Amino acid sequence: MLSDTNSFRTLTGKTRADSLTRFANVEQFADSFAVVDYNLPHPLYDAYKNIREKWFRQEYFACLKNAGIEMSCAGCEYVYIDVVLIIDYNGKLKKYKIINSNVCARDISPELEKCFLNFFHNVIFPECLRGEIINTMLGTGLTC
Repeated sequence: MLSDTNSFRTLTGKTRADSLTRFANVEQFADSFAVVDYNLPHPLYDAYKNIREKWFRQEYFACLKNAGIEMSCAGCEYVYIDVVLIIDYNGKLKKYKIINSNVCARDISPELEKCFLNFFHNVIFPECLRGEIINTMLGTGLTC
């Protein structure tokens, strides 16, 4: 189990975010270095899961309501984005990259994207997640 706050070190002893800082377009490489959230080691996964669940409870349905989206098996079964979050060493979201989206079988609108990610721009991530690059799914689908 990793205990230091700069977990997932590369072979050179640097974290993934350190390794990417030399590239001008970090988002170009982020998905290659990202760890899928459920593959994070237990303490990091728990910390991220708490943040994602808070987003889901507080923001997800409010964003859908503001966008006029009602999920149903007859029309809109899925509303989610797959996104890579790049967290800096101050605990702030540095950048993000949307890998995929499904909003009622369409791409996410700029307004809904902003609503989904505004929460993450305002979160101070805990120390254990600083410098991490996380691939996550925000949203859900219905079981029809």
